[in-house]
Amino acid sequence: MKEATSAGGVIVRNEKGRAEILLIRDLDYEDWFLPKGHVENNESLEVAALREIEEETGLTDLKIIKHLGTFERYAETAQEMKTHHYFLILKTGDDVARPEPGKNWAVEWFGYDRLPVFYLTEQGEIVRKN
Repeated sequence: MKEATSAGGVIVRNEKGRAEILLIRDLDYEDWFLPKGHVENNESLEVAALREIEEETGLTDLKIIKHLGTFERYAETAQEMKTHHYFLILKTGDDVARPEPGKNWAVEWFGYDRLPVFYLTEQGEIVRKN
């Protein structure tokens, strides 16, 4: 069986004294997800997470705070076992989140009290536990 490793993050910002989390949604579907992607050869999990977040959201002023957790799941479409690593990441600058060019995506900040349905239930659990 093929195996793959991905890294991403729970990106938070302080908006008027309130914590918000950045999520992405493919506009063809209703569910939201955390930014993440494949770890390239010889790339650390942290570097991969920051690279993927920049590619998917345009954000570059970010600081990794800590590792939040890992989960594995079988991805049927790719027919591979995927290991996902997530970090708590603080948005530190003034750059604006935007969808990856060429993607039919929405990028939006959510307060914890109004989190939408997650595409991967494990991502929702990572957010809720931390």
